[in-house]
Amino acid sequence: MDSLDDVIVAPITGVTPAAVALIRGSGAGSWRLAEAVFRAAGNSRLEPRHAVLGVIHNDGEVIDEGYLVLFESGKSYTTEESFELSCHGNPAIVRRIVNLLIEKGARAARPGEFTERAFLNGRIDLTQAEAVRDTIEAATEAQQRRARLLRDGRLARHAAEIRRKIAHELATVEAVTDFSEEIGDLDREASCERISSIVAEIRELIANASSAHIMRHGLRIAIVGRPNVGKSSLMNRMLGSDRAIVTEIPGTTRDTIEEAVEVRGLPVVLIDTAGIRQTEDRVEAIGVERSQLAAAHADTVWMVIEAPSGWTSEDEALAAALGREPDLIVANKADLGKQESRGILVSALTGEGFDQLEAAVQDCFGAELPLANERQSERLAAAADRLEAARATLEEGMPTDLACVDLYGALHEVGAVTGDSATDDILEQIFRDFCIGK
Repeated sequence: MDSLDDVIVAPITGVTPAAVALIRGSGAGSWRLAEAVFRAAGNSRLEPRHAVLGVIHNDGEVIDEGYLVLFESGKSYTTEESFELSCHGNPAIVRRIVNLLIEKGARAARPGEFTERAFLNGRIDLTQAEAVRDTIEAATEAQQRRARLLRDGRLARHAAEIRRKIAHELATVEAVTDFSEEIGDLDREASCERISSIVAEIRELIANASSAHIMRHGLRIAIVGRPNVGKSSLMNRMLGSDRAIVTEIPGTTRDTIEEAVEVRGLPVVLIDTAGIRQTEDRVEAIGVERSQLAAAHADTVWMVIEAPSGWTSEDEALAAALGREPDLIVANKADLGKQESRGILVSALTGEGFDQLEAAVQDCFGAELPLANERQSERLAAAADRLEAARATLEEGMPTDLACVDLYGALHEVGAVTGDSATDDILEQIFRDFCIGK
C-alpha cells in the first residue's frame, strides 16, 4: 500500500534522449537516499538549494556525472524533504539511476504524485494542481496563458471569495434561526438579494465553460461545401502547408482530414471534408456521409462557396442537407471575381481575407480566457442550484433551517472546486491523468 511516508522518485524531464535529465526524489529520508548514490567532487559540501557537482555511483561504480540539489522541508515543490539529481539525458542512464534509487529504498512515483503531495500538503489547491497538467499539455500561447493564470491562483481566489460570501450568509441565517429572540427575525428580502448576487457571480464564472473545453481541446472547424470550391486549398492556406490534396477534379477529397493549427495563439482543429453532393460513387458517398457527421459534431461550421458565381441553388441544397445552419459563409476564389457579397471574401491563392478568418476564429473564444474547466463548472453549477433552492425557501416563507441545508450544500460544492471538500475518487481521477514525473 502506497503511503505519504514513502520516498518517491521519478524523472521529471522527458523520456526521449536529451542533453540533460532531472530525477526528483521526495519524502522524509530522501536526502539520505540521495547521498547514498552521490559523491560530491573535491571538497564541495552539500547545502540546501545549492547545486553541487559530483558523480552518481553504485557502491563506488560510477554511473554518470551530474549535479545534486537538496531542498529542505517547506522549501520544495511538494513541501517535503526533497532532492533533484541531474544527469545526462540518455534514457538508459536515467532508468539505471532511478532503479538504483528504488533498490536503495525509494519507490517509483505514481502519475501526478509529486503534485498530489503538493496539494495534500497545502502548497497548492486543486485548481492549481489541475493547472500544472494544463501547463504540461499546453500547445498554444493562449493555453499557456490560461494555465499560468490558474497556477497563479486566479480561479482559487474567485472560489475562495464565493465561499466566504456563502459562509457569511449561512452564519447570518443560522444565527437568526438559533437566536431569533435575542437578535430578531431574518430580513429575508435582503438575504435573498445577497444570495442572488452570489449566484450571478457563479454563473458569470461558468459562462465560458464551453470555451474552456474548446481552449483545452481546440476549436473544431468543419470546412464544408460543394466539390471543387476550394475547401482543401483553404485548409492548406490556414496550415501553411499542402496537407490536403488539391486538384481540379471534383470529389478529390474522399474522407475527412483533421489537422491542428495555432491561430493567433489559439488552438484550432481544421476538418477538411468531402464535397457534399449526390453521387453514385460508393466511396465518395461514404465521404459525404462522414462530412455531414463531422459538421454535426464540430464547434463551428464554415461553408465554402465560390465568390465568382455567388450563392447557387446547389449551395442552398447543401446547406439544407447539413442538418445545421453554417456558422460562417466563406466565399473563396475572390481573385477570380467577386459576385458574392455575403460572408467573408477570401482567396486561398493570394491570402486575401484570411485576416478576417483569423478574427472569426478569435471571436469564438471570447474576449477573456475562460477559467473553470468542465469538472469545476459542474461543481459551481451545483452550488448555484443549491443557492437558488435556499433563496426559494426564504422567498416562500419556509423555515430558515431548511435554507441552511442548501447553503451548507452550496458551500460543499464550491469547496469541491478547490479541493477543500473533494472526495478521494475525484482526487484519484484528477491525478491519474498526470504524466509520471509531475
